[in-house]
Amino acid sequence: MLSINFGNLQMDKKSILILTFISLFFCLSAAAEILVQKDKTEDLSYTDAYVKALYLIKIREFISWPEGQNIQKICVMGNDLTGSSLAQITREMPAYKSLKIEKKMLTSDFNDCHILYIAQASEGIVGQVLFSVQSLPILTVSDITNFVVRGGMIGFAQENQQVKLEVNLTPAHESRIEISSKLLQISKRVIKKPQTILENKPLRGSLKNR
Repeated sequence: MLSINFGNLQMDKKSILILTFISLFFCLSAAAEILVQKDKTEDLSYTDAYVKALYLIKIREFISWPEGQNIQKICVMGNDLTGSSLAQITREMPAYKSLKIEKKMLTSDFNDCHILYIAQASEGIVGQVLFSVQSLPILTVSDITNFVVRGGMIGFAQENQQVKLEVNLTPAHESRIEISSKLLQISKRVIKKPQTILENKPLRGSLKNR
């Protein structure tokens, strides 16, 4: 019979197998718990993304574009779960199938966009994107941190595990876009005064005519 002596403790083959099984059970349990926690985190991310996507669709009811434009196109810059959820909603919900979702790049033509959502993945070029659409009647929206301070119109922010809105009225007014007071009332933060946003200006000629 196979036996192992640990000091004064002697274990036979059967005991070793039992101990091995118990150790394996706890390892698998720990791994399963890690996977469950991972799924919970991913589910939460998907939930937040779905809420943001719904905001992007429903927010049209609180925005007035110049000349009463028929809002049919939401453009997406960068890849994230919100953009994916947006495409899923418009694909699966009949009420929103008339909406067009289009991917954009920095070199794209933005003139046909009514709403431009900028994903966090595009944070490094957010200044250039905002400069490209400056004064155009395009509602800019993002969940990039301090997006409204950086010149965006509407930002998504997290507060108590809920998605909240932040609004900057200055770029909206410059683009002749009106944001309903009802939306402002439920927003976490509203910027009314012009902001100094150097990063959105060209490197040369920015002080010209001053």
